[in-house]
Amino acid sequence: MSAARGPVVFMHMAKTAGSSVNAWMVAALGADACAFHVERFPPARRMELARTKAFVSGHVYAREALALAAARPGGYAFTAMRTPLEQVASHLRWLDGYATAARAAERAALGAPLRGLVDRIGATDLRDPEALDELMAHLPPWGLRMLDNMQARYLSAEDGAVPLTLRHARAAAERAAGFDRVLRAEALGAGLGAVARDLGLPPPPAAPRENAAAAGRAVDLSEPLVRLALSRRILIDRVAHAAIVGRGGAA
Repeated sequence: MSAARGPVVFMHMAKTAGSSVNAWMVAALGADACAFHVERFPPARRMELARTKAFVSGHVYAREALALAAARPGGYAFTAMRTPLEQVASHLRWLDGYATAARAAERAALGAPLRGLVDRIGATDLRDPEALDELMAHLPPWGLRMLDNMQARYLSAEDGAVPLTLRHARAAAERAAGFDRVLRAEALGAGLGAVARDLGLPPPPAAPRENAAAAGRAVDLSEPLVRLALSRRILIDRVAHAAIVGRGGAA
C-alpha cells in the first residue's frame, strides 16, 4: 500500500468477523501501522489516529467512519454485513459469554447499564422461545443499542437507544453507498481479496472463521419459535441488508 495513501478505515459492526479483518491488517501492514477499537478514545484522538495510522478500526458509526477515512487524501472505508438473524444470535451469545468464568474480569469492567443487560441475558433460558421472546420484547436502553437492528443502526448513524423504523433502513442503504466496499461476512475471504486488490495488499492467507471461544450458551436457530423471537429485532436490518446486498452493494 502506498505510504501516501490516506487511512484505511474499517467500521467494525459487532459479530461480523471484524476480528479476522483486524488480524489480516496486522499481518499485511504491521501492528505499529494499525489502531484497533478506537471507540475507546475521545473523538479528537480518533481523528489523530486517522491522520497518522495506515489502518484504523473500531465500533464507530458510519458518519464518523467516513469522516475518519477523509482525514487524509486517498482514504478508503469498508465494513462487513452479516445475515441479520445470524448476527443477532451471535451477538446475543457474545453478551451471554460475559457470565463465563473466562470473562469474569471483562464483566466486572463493564459499565452498570451494560452489565445489567448481560445479567438479564444470563437470567434468561435461551432454549425457551417464550423466555427469549420476553427478553427481546422488553429490551432496556442498552439492549436496544446492542440487539435492536444493530447493523442498520451503525449505518444510519443512529447510536441512541431508540427503536429504528423503515426510514432508518433507507438511510442505512444510502450511507452504505459511501463506503468503498461493504463485504458479506459469509464470504469474507472473497471480500477481503477484493479489498486487497483495491489497496495493493497481499490477500488474506485463508478464509477466516468466527471466534466462538468467548461466546456463551447456544442459540438454536433450527427452532422456528427461537427464530421468530429474534426476528422481532431485525426487521430494519433485513430491509437494509436486502437493499445493500440485493443491489450489488456488497462484495
